[in-house]
Amino acid sequence: VDATAHLLEFCSMVRSKPFHHISTMGVLTPDMLDRHGSVRENAPLGDIRCMPLYGTGDQANGYPQSKWLAEMMVFEAARQGLPAFVHRPGLIGGNSLTGASAEDVFFHFLSDVLKLRCLPDMEGNKFKLTPVDWVAKAIVGIALKEGYASGSVFHPAVPGNSISIADLTEVFQLLGYRNLQIMDFVQWREMII
Repeated sequence: VDATAHLLEFCSMVRSKPFHHISTMGVLTPDMLDRHGSVRENAPLGDIRCMPLYGTGDQANGYPQSKWLAEMMVFEAARQGLPAFVHRPGLIGGNSLTGASAEDVFFHFLSDVLKLRCLPDMEGNKFKLTPVDWVAKAIVGIALKEGYASGSVFHPAVPGNSISIADLTEVFQLLGYRNLQIMDFVQWREMII
């Protein structure tokens, strides 16, 4: 949060400079949902009290709450006249051409699955991955284009690019990881904490 404050101050000095804040979909709260169960880019930031105080990975260490606070600072700077924008990428996957990936939340999830030889029982398409190169191109494209209103929010994500637990199981089996157990999510989570 301090870094965001310092960067906003820098962008405000002498001649204002556009500020593009990279946030996370982790700041989205249930009170931001529309009647169709979606969060529109123009939805106001939700109530921080609706964010979970527990979880695994980044959700367990206050990361989403710090991003929420940083977003509030960006919106206030935009209200005061600084050209400021928020980008909320979802789950970022590997490069679309090479598959190269950073050690992020999804990487650690996959690593935990292989260490435990267990997958959590989760229904539906739980992982909406967007290739890192696509996210980067989208953010740079927006940053270079003029005409967006200050305070605008963008959700750079590839629609319909979902991976289910069944898909992951199939990929793991193709890679030689057979006999993976499926277990209750809560039990699985307790094993990795």
